[in-house]
Amino acid sequence: MPKPPIVPKNVIHALDERNLLGYLDEVCRAHHVTRIEVCSIDRSRSIVTARHELWWRLRQLKLSYVEIARLFGRNHTSVLHGVTRRDEQILAQPRAA
Repeated sequence: MPKPPIVPKNVIHALDERNLLGYLDEVCRAHHVTRIEVCSIDRSRSIVTARHELWWRLRQLKLSYVEIARLFGRNHTSVLHGVTRRDEQILAQPRAA
């Protein structure tokens, strides 16, 4: 049976039900992208970077990879990859003196 398509409005609704829209909005403002873009399947670098940051933030709240994946209609390994990429970006940033 094929997977249903990802519908950004459904993702946003699921985040709202769990009181997580504030995190989405913070990421959107920081990256100058929209809620719809972050919750879509768009693979533009700026949108993917924002999505990975959101997933990383949700992991900091102790949501499991599976929980995050279900919210976004993704595979848990996709979320794992995104969170790992965000960790790598954080480590690569120069530290303030």
